[in-house]
Amino acid sequence: MTAPDSSRDALASVLRERLACCRSATQELEAWCRAHGLPRADGVRVRRHPGPDAPPPAAMARLLGPRPGEPVRHRRVELVYGDVPLSQADNWYLPDRLDVSTRMRLETTDTPFGFAVAALGPKRRTLALRAPSALNGEWLFELDVLVTRHDGIPLAAIVERYRATLVDFARSEPATTES
Repeated sequence: MTAPDSSRDALASVLRERLACCRSATQELEAWCRAHGLPRADGVRVRRHPGPDAPPPAAMARLLGPRPGEPVRHRRVELVYGDVPLSQADNWYLPDRLDVSTRMRLETTDTPFGFAVAALGPKRRTLALRAPSALNGEWLFELDVLVTRHDGIPLAAIVERYRATLVDFARSEPATTES
């Protein structure tokens, strides 16, 4: 079921605002999916798209500020809720700024980045937003985000692309939870 265009645009606007100012995109996506009637799932998980490390865009590399010789890893993933694709992300992170267990989770599991680094008290800062006019119909919008530790030290720079499925499956009224 697809929401009418005006309802779809309104939902996309609400989602964009929530993701632009949240502490964890993964937690926000889980709450969105549950509240808007996407098929029941165990939560958001990652589908990894392995490939060689690619360098971050120059502006993001400057914000990350790796020390000379400090590695920057690239992780391309798709976030899914059950079988519903939600978003795709290119994540450039600094593994030397993470503990060993967090690095292992990122390299070997389907754990989303936000969940893997949760113990570090991460903060997100939206750097840029690209609206639908700049993207094709599969995508609602795209965010460039900087993730820092609680003390402001950069951990990752991420380009997040959010799929139209997030509003196409959504009901116009959020689902209520039983108490």
